Amino acid sequence: MSHYNGTTIFDESRYGHWRTLVEQWQDAHQNFAAITGDAAYWYTERSNVGMLAAAAWKLNLVALEEYQVEKCHSEPESKGEEAKWKGRCDLWIYGKRFNEIIEAKQNWVHLHSVKAEARAQKTLASAVRDARSTAGQDKQFGSGVSFLLPYAPVGCTNPRLLRSEVESLVKRLHTCSSGLIAWSFPHQSRGFKGAGEKNYIPGVIMLVASASDA
Repeated sequence: MSHYNGTTIFDESRYGHWRTLVEQWQDAHQNFAAITGDAAYWYTERSNVGMLAAAAWKLNLVALEEYQVEKCHSEPESKGEEAKWKGRCDLWIYGKRFNEIIEAKQNWVHLHSVKAEARAQKTLASAVRDARSTAGQDKQFGSGVSFLLPYAPVGCTNPRLLRSEVESLVKRLHTCSSGLIAWSFPHQSRGFKGAGEKNYIPGVIMLVASASDA
């Protein structure tokens, strides 16, 4: 299993300018794995957000995690004006062609599960809901991002088959209501097992959807 990266942009008008950002994100995961022998995606949602921020900085964009914003309900309250409050977004990216408020979620997806698509869709929907409240009335600047970590129990799969199993899962996740799907499975993560070494965790899949989508 060599480096297995890919990107499919379903909404070119909204996410076409993300193409180079995604390429840097994939490179960041490969470089981390090559230098450390570890997997950055495995740790937490915060780590995955940090890798996306690192990709933005490589493109000379500005990226800041836990950026303070004024949040509000995405739909007006039935009684008067919509409530507003101070909060933070997971990531803000700004620069040429970019002004993106991002809310992210992370979840695990079993490589062999028939419920993988539903689990992925639910995770993405949760991120989009948060992005709507963060972006408020300017929903065109908000995106929900879900980081999905595919895994398979060590005793239930053959490492040599992981590439084809991952490809199958990626193809299935193309059915989710996202504007963009990208994935990074570094060569050095081929046999990564995480804590306890109970599961193969070969890479990460990223789904992105606009807060302005219905």
